[in-house]
Amino acid sequence: MAESRDPAAQDNGILARIGRRSDVVVGVLLILIALATIVESRSFPTTAVATDIGAGAFPTAFAGILIVLCVLLIFNHFSHGALPDATDPIGTEESEALAEPTGPINYLNPVLGVLLTVAYVAAISWAGYLVTTPIFMFVLMQVLGFRRVVPGLVIALGVTFGLYLIFDVGMSVALPTGTLFD
Repeated sequence: MAESRDPAAQDNGILARIGRRSDVVVGVLLILIALATIVESRSFPTTAVATDIGAGAFPTAFAGILIVLCVLLIFNHFSHGALPDATDPIGTEESEALAEPTGPINYLNPVLGVLLTVAYVAAISWAGYLVTTPIFMFVLMQVLGFRRVVPGLVIALGVTFGLYLIFDVGMSVALPTGTLFD
């Protein structure tokens, strides 16, 4: 098979190779960020209360979880590439054809996601966590393509209430109540 001299075809080959390595690159970068978070959170102030876990406990826990997930991502990348399944199209021309963009890239949804997040951050101090969070989560899921309304509402309300129970009730971390209800 003759090698293509078309620059676009060569670019797609480069992008496909980078795409396959992106799991490892992103995993390593996130591990480094998580390690820096753990180191920095050790300097957070502590309180005199013996039962208080301290301000650094949550960043450390989440950074630890992130490290575990990144290690799994990297492991999955190497184990998947090392032991290909006969029915798995990865590494074949079929998989490269599937990975190639089929049309123009849609930048509207990511931009809307960022704008929604900015609006959420601005609105949370006015309307509070319990009002803004489920609305934000539901609308963001719709923007990102999750079109099922009832499951979307259940997920948004469930995550909001679950986080409220964990932080406000369980750990006495005050969530924003907003000025709307004062």
